[in-house]
Amino acid sequence: MFSTIMIWIVLSVIVGMIGSTRKIGFFASFLASLIFSPLIGLLICVASQSNVDKTFQESILKNQEASLGLNSDNNNPEASIRESQEKWEQAQTYIEQVSNAVSFLNSNLSGTELDNSLLKLKKLYETLGEDYLTESNLNKIIIDIKAEAEKHSLELKNEIAEKEKLQQEKLMIDEKVKAKLKLQEEKQAKIIKKIFLVSVVLFCISAFVYGVFQLGMNLLG
Repeated sequence: MFSTIMIWIVLSVIVGMIGSTRKIGFFASFLASLIFSPLIGLLICVASQSNVDKTFQESILKNQEASLGLNSDNNNPEASIRESQEKWEQAQTYIEQVSNAVSFLNSNLSGTELDNSLLKLKKLYETLGEDYLTESNLNKIIIDIKAEAEKHSLELKNEIAEKEKLQQEKLMIDEKVKAKLKLQEEKQAKIIKKIFLVSVVLFCISAFVYGVFQLGMNLLG
């Protein structure tokens, strides 16, 4: 019996040493082996994550975080937009084709249409270069901008018409609801009136019957 207990404890210690290289640790694996059995404690140790795997995963996560931080520093959208705007302003000042194109659009458009056309011109310049800022391409930009403005205006009119239609439908529904409520109120008023009249008639009948009863009692007395 004593030898069995000693073997049990020794095996539990061995399992605990195996568990010390894993996430479960020495004490937990030793205690599990001592309480349940060394075999069950060994299975629990095997199921537990290895410290080497844990360290490797942590290093991968740190590398990923570092790379994400580096990418976020390099891909600064505000800096890119500011740099692009500075280049575009310089192009308007120093490149004749760009300056002429801007003047051409200024002479043909105004307001929001002009702002949108300048954005298209900027995109065309950044994509294809100043050689493509020809009069035909500028006219295409103007046609596209006017078509978009007309489309937007039509969509706005349709939206307003739809809102007016919904408003009219809402007013009609409100009127129907009001009429229905008024009709219900009238019905309730008629019912209350009928109840009142019936109550008065019953009261009169009761009073008459009581008077006749009293008169009869007096005559008999």
